[in-house]
Amino acid sequence: MKILNFIRGISKPGPIARSKVGDNQVYINKAHRHSYYSKKNYKPGTIISFFKKYPIVSTIDGSIRLKNFYSKKKLQILDNLQ
Repeated sequence: MKILNFIRGISKPGPIARSKVGDNQVYINKAHRHSYYSKKNYKPGTIISFFKKYPIVSTIDGSIRLKNFYSKKKLQILDNLQ
């Protein structure tokens, strides 16, 4: 998955991956591949579920779980990371 390699490539001590939900910045330092099955097709970047407290985000080629991230606002299902 290209997105996992991207996040891994710029994680701490580097600049850290960033995304936005509206005007809220989301900083992503670590993510893992996650197997999530759904009958619905979600747009890439959509938070489709939570595993414990970690958001599951749809991607072009599957889904990932954000493991180490920071956001000032609470993320919710169907938020879209841009």
